[in-house]
Amino acid sequence: MAIIEAHDIKKSYGNLEVLHDIDLSVREGEILGLIGPSGSGKSTLLRILDLIEPANEGELSVFGIDTIADRGSWLDLRRRMGMLFQRPIVFNASVYDNVAMGLRYRRAPRDDIDRKVKDALEAVGLSRYIKSRALDLSGGEQQRVALSRVLVTDPEILFLDEPTANLDPTSTATIEAIVTRLNREANMTVVISTHDLTQGQRLAHRVGVMLEGRRPEHRPRPGRLPERRSHRGRGEGEADPLDNPPARRRSRDDRPGRRHLPAPEGTGARGGGEPLSRHGYRHRAYGPVRERDGALRVRSRRTGDREEGRDPRAS
Repeated sequence: MAIIEAHDIKKSYGNLEVLHDIDLSVREGEILGLIGPSGSGKSTLLRILDLIEPANEGELSVFGIDTIADRGSWLDLRRRMGMLFQRPIVFNASVYDNVAMGLRYRRAPRDDIDRKVKDALEAVGLSRYIKSRALDLSGGEQQRVALSRVLVTDPEILFLDEPTANLDPTSTATIEAIVTRLNREANMTVVISTHDLTQGQRLAHRVGVMLEGRRPEHRPRPGRLPERRSHRGRGEGEADPLDNPPARRRSRDDRPGRRHLPAPEGTGARGGGEPLSRHGYRHRAYGPVRERDGALRVRSRRTGDREEGRDPRAS
């Protein structure tokens, strides 16, 4: 069941149009990934879905309530959702006081605050730092403090805006494990934005690619990421969250640890799924690329050729 439905969402700041006719649905209990480069509109879309700011045009339904027609419902709806931003927001106070802040604003009973703060810190593995000054913690630990401050309010939907962009690999793995556990054990709905395609593939049940505030082409393209099969039985063959066609199946050469993309034209690759390394290319990352024909494809950024700096196809 969709708990968020957005249609024809547009957002502009002055003359700069940031979002163009975005359609999106979020299903209860899923992890939805929004993937795209910086400036593609991911953060703006999350703020609109979380009712932090309004769209200029379009329709938005949250928990079955028309948020455009019923602006008076925003506060109650926002209390059912939570947002974790890219840069952790912590205050010059103890970890306990940082996490308890939201509950104090809601005038929760002191006993409830104590219990929920301890439970939230235990969920992110920071119980031993409950009396520590939050600003003395590492960046990864501060991000977990900020996540605890969100979790302590028991959100039904958790929005994560590039939550690991500034973290080291160990802290990134910790945050990802926490998010996966919350989704699996608490059936929490999660919407995460990231520029990392592989992170989206690891975490999300469904992935939508954003580029320049637009949704990609509606027809299947080589290099589309396959959908991850979830424990609830969702997976390949379902509609893309940004109204895109189902992802293609993986390559036959699907050994663990390998990432496959279409080889460049003229390499002589069989089909569309051989690793680029077989043709002499090294690749360090891949992301959405807008081609000359206007189509959106996922491509590897080639970092060099085999040895002499020449195109391996010429040898």
